[in-house]
Amino acid sequence: MLNQILNFMKKSIIRAGFMLTGILLLSTSILAQEEKKQENVCNDKQEKACCNKKKDATCEANKDAKTASFKVYGNCGMCEDRIEKAATSVEGVCSSEWNKETKMMKFTYHPEKVKVEKIHEAIALVGHDTEKATASDEVYASLPGCCKYERR
Repeated sequence: MLNQILNFMKKSIIRAGFMLTGILLLSTSILAQEEKKQENVCNDKQEKACCNKKKDATCEANKDAKTASFKVYGNCGMCEDRIEKAATSVEGVCSSEWNKETKMMKFTYHPEKVKVEKIHEAIALVGHDTEKATASDEVYASLPGCCKYERR
């Protein structure tokens, strides 16, 4: 009887070991895929700064790049990330930096590639009002509570 219990326990431990090995392999594979996806995406401040530097170098190489600024409404770091990502997603925008205290976004762009109104529109599409574009009520309502600002 004791031998049967021991054999059962050994088999259970071996099965559990195989299951854990499979889980670890699957997890490693998923993590590797996610890392590849993240290679060219700017998610955190450090990566964003690096990507902006790469874009800035392109802008600096082209003497036609201009720097401008306008007001964008928001409150927090999540707003900052969302606003800057929306601005830099516009073709022709080299870099952007939003200041949550002053609500001003400074950006570098190629005027021959993009009109400033397109940048206003891109930011409004993610829920933030600007001087020239207003976010839809539906998109604004979907923002996290900390991101809801006093609307005009």
